Amino acid sequence: MGLFKRMKKRSIRSAISVRVQIMIGFGFVLALTLIVAVIGIVNLRTLQDGAEEAIETSGQIRVLSLQISNEFLAARQSETAFINEWRSKGLSSTSVEHTMTNQQHLAKARESLAELDTLVRTSSDPLLQPLLEQTALLPPLLDEYAAAFQRAVDLTVERSYAQAADDRLRTFMDQLEVDVRKLDDPEYYRLITQVRNAERSYFATGEQQFVDVNRLSTGRFLRLVEDSESADLIADGVQLNSAVMIQRIKSYEENFNQLVTLESQFRFNTLVFRDAMNDITEITDEIGDAGEATFQQARDELGELSRRSGTALFAASVIALSIGSIGAYLLGQQITRPLQRLSEAAEQIKQGDLQQHVTVSGGEELVNLAESFNSMAAQLGQILGQLEQRVQDRTRALEASGNVSRTLSTILDPDQLVSEVVELVRAAFDYYHAHIYLLDAQKANLVMAGGTGQAGRAMLGKGHSIPIGKGLVGRAAKNNQIVLVPDVTVEEGWLPNPLLPETRSEVAVPISIGTEVLGVLDVQHDVADDLTEEDAQLLQSVANQVAIGLRNASQYQRAQQRAERESQTAAISQKIQGAESVQDVLRIAAQELGQALGTERAAVQIRVKENQWRSGKAN
Repeated sequence: MGLFKRMKKRSIRSAISVRVQIMIGFGFVLALTLIVAVIGIVNLRTLQDGAEEAIETSGQIRVLSLQISNEFLAARQSETAFINEWRSKGLSSTSVEHTMTNQQHLAKARESLAELDTLVRTSSDPLLQPLLEQTALLPPLLDEYAAAFQRAVDLTVERSYAQAADDRLRTFMDQLEVDVRKLDDPEYYRLITQVRNAERSYFATGEQQFVDVNRLSTGRFLRLVEDSESADLIADGVQLNSAVMIQRIKSYEENFNQLVTLESQFRFNTLVFRDAMNDITEITDEIGDAGEATFQQARDELGELSRRSGTALFAASVIALSIGSIGAYLLGQQITRPLQRLSEAAEQIKQGDLQQHVTVSGGEELVNLAESFNSMAAQLGQILGQLEQRVQDRTRALEASGNVSRTLSTILDPDQLVSEVVELVRAAFDYYHAHIYLLDAQKANLVMAGGTGQAGRAMLGKGHSIPIGKGLVGRAAKNNQIVLVPDVTVEEGWLPNPLLPETRSEVAVPISIGTEVLGVLDVQHDVADDLTEEDAQLLQSVANQVAIGLRNASQYQRAQQRAERESQTAAISQKIQGAESVQDVLRIAAQELGQALGTERAAVQIRVKENQWRSGKAN
């Protein structure tokens, strides 16, 4: 009886011992499996978070650097417009308009710079820390540029106040010209004419050589008067006072030198803020390059994290396989095979293949682990793809806006400007079609000025136009507001064009300066609901730049025409001054005027005495 009890007790102990060992082995293997799952999830989460933060940060840096560059370029355009327009349009209106616009763009540039500085300071990426030195350099440079531009405005105001000196110059020279015109010696009148021509040439070009010619001719005239006898200064029987003539030419010289000093100060100050502009441009380019380097580093870190994740998963799998095989070979086989698949998938992820999908059969935990792994890999691929696509889209949009700005700053022909812009817009965003309409002189119709593709050329050839207020384009011009239609098939009032049969969505953006509408930028796409508010706002930015470019081109053409007329006038005056007789003067005048006006024949007549005429002709 005692032996039976001892044998039964030994069997139970053995059975319990085996069961415990299996449970311990299974529990240990399960624990290792969970560790593997945790390692995989933690590493994948770290990979996702690190990649997202690095890519987002580098993308924001590139976006902000482009924003700073664009705002500063717009400020430069306002500054250039002020310098070019204050004489023709008046100091009061141009200083208020362009100075305020310049300050607004500089303020926006400072806001973007402050945001960029905050982003760099809060970033843990050591590659971005050197940017703090660059961002610290920009505020004083912007202040230097703003101060230099304000100094230019002040000098312009001072130059405007000096208008009295201009009046005195004309008064002195008009008096001297009347006095010496009737003298027997033509040298007096010739020198006065040289003085006045050199003065006009200097204020038109700013070249020092005309100042030298002016001063040389003034000195010669002064010496000629000082060396003259009383008999030399008799005009129509009237004795001229040499002391008065000397005083007038000296007063003229003093006023002329005062104006030359103001002009020199203005041009020197212009060089100062252009130097500041070059420094700002160089620094913003360096910041953009740093953002690109950070983006590349983020991609490298992504690969490194993926490699570490794969290594950790592989090591845990090896450990689980080794210990599991000691306790239970079959259990170990069931565990190691799924883990091997996960390890291989992790290795593929490390190499950049985020489309991996692992199929695992066996215990519930392993299946859940595989599903989590697959879900994490899919989410990571989706998030990375979305982030990269978002950054690329935004970067491409800002680069396109920057390209338009640079193109507008170099093109002064309106037709070429319109053609370049529509091609840039269509190519940059892969739109179906883009074209620009400009208002005619009567402000009643929008005439097509540029379009892309065969359809654009055909409409240009036909002189395609749209009445203001009609269709999407006419509505945008009439109300000076963006008209966005995601689906044209359900839009009442949409005007279909047989040359563009694939149009499914359209946005019309007014090209305007303030309340003045110059035209409309119209973009069409062949995908419904593919044009969004973001497209509209970007195109509005482009349209604003086009408006400034059109205005600058128009002003440049007027300036060119004015400069050509002044050059022709100066050339004719110089040739007439070299004439040796009245007959030569008339002949030269007729010949030069005929060439300038483009006529085949020209004639000039003057009345010498009663019923006596002299004439000059040119064929």
